[in-house]
Amino acid sequence: MLQQPSNRWLLEHWLSLRPDGALVPPKSAFRPEAFVERRLLPYISVIELVDDSLAIVRLAGTALRERYGWETTGRNFYELYDPQVRARTAAVLRQVFDFPYVQVTEMNQHRSDAPDLVTRVETLTCPMRNDSNGRPILLSCETALYDDPWLDVRASEVKVDRLEVLSRRFVDVGAGVPEAAPPPRPNRGPTPKAPPEASPEAIPDGPMHRRSQQAD
Repeated sequence: MLQQPSNRWLLEHWLSLRPDGALVPPKSAFRPEAFVERRLLPYISVIELVDDSLAIVRLAGTALRERYGWETTGRNFYELYDPQVRARTAAVLRQVFDFPYVQVTEMNQHRSDAPDLVTRVETLTCPMRNDSNGRPILLSCETALYDDPWLDVRASEVKVDRLEVLSRRFVDVGAGVPEAAPPPRPNRGPTPKAPPEASPEAIPDGPMHRRSQQAD
């Protein structure tokens, strides 16, 4: 199912972080140095889901910042998307944690300034839990599906401004998987130059409710 060796490693690593009997590991089990050794940290993102309108980017690797053209750490992830698809995006991401399962997304990254330059990427998204407040956290690795040095040079000069989701697949981690993957959302529109920073006042106090899941 996973085409990228880096994502196969991440899946095995994530599985090893789970305490006995737990379907989701705690955020405290995440150790950036493990990703440094594998040279994966530039492709890693960590997003905390606060509610259906706020998802704070806690970490965004340097390769992701270069690809999209600006710093996303500390900002609201949902602001990257057109308003009409934000609710759908929030529901898809929340389900990764609530079920839970690991999600594999394949998509094309487009650049308006270079229509011929399309990067196909595979993203692995793994759920975790914030130790202090119980909120969902998503750990993701986004890497290209082919190695083209010339593409890398050009991609550093023109930035991604549209995403085309091709497929979403699920990995059963002990609770089963949905019968069908959510349909790919519409293509993302132009990336705003700088979405507003997530305001600390907007973050509700206390743990986020999570319904219990029974393994099938």
